[in-house]
Amino acid sequence: NVKSMALLASYPDDFFSFLYFKEQVLFPTLSVEDDSDYYKNLLDYYKRTFPSEFRLTVEGKQIAQDIEHKITPILIKEGDMMPNIYFKDIYGDTIFLKNQRERFVLMDFWASWCGPCVAQIPDLRLLRETFSKELLKIVSISIDRDSVSFLKSVKENEMNWVHGFDRGGILSNSLGFTSIPRLVLLDQNGKIVYYKTGGRIDMEKINAILRKYSTF
Repeated sequence: NVKSMALLASYPDDFFSFLYFKEQVLFPTLSVEDDSDYYKNLLDYYKRTFPSEFRLTVEGKQIAQDIEHKITPILIKEGDMMPNIYFKDIYGDTIFLKNQRERFVLMDFWASWCGPCVAQIPDLRLLRETFSKELLKIVSISIDRDSVSFLKSVKENEMNWVHGFDRGGILSNSLGFTSIPRLVLLDQNGKIVYYKTGGRIDMEKINAILRKYSTF
């Protein structure tokens, strides 16, 4: 990134430089753990390097917002209430995550290019096979950049549950989710009873929570 940014700074008025910064410098770093100092420097570079005519476009404003979320991410934790969000599934139906008839909803923020995300698909599949749909709804929300890769991965990995496509990361960014995988388990009231960012899902903890209500 340091080498790329030095080169791009030599051509700040070239829109290709702006796009390259977005796609090849910023986008790959958004999926790694938060480092506020690094992102403060990145935001300063972005503002100093590219002209306002680029930064004031829709794409330009989104870039600034993505970086700012990494500097001061929204902090949610177990015990918090999930914000009142909704999204469309792959069939175009609107999914609201409050007042679900299921006892629990497990939200999985992922992407087909994310190795750790793909690695935990078997765990999610095991949860789907173990617990009833009345007890547990699984919702995977992809932040892939194109729907073709996302849908292909869903089919190849036999992900037989609800799916949403968060094009542009609008939903995940609104929650401060700028790195994946992210897992959020909600109870029927929308309370977060399990939250994990990065690494593999804690199957022992998830099973303990769900088995407590397995007779539901």
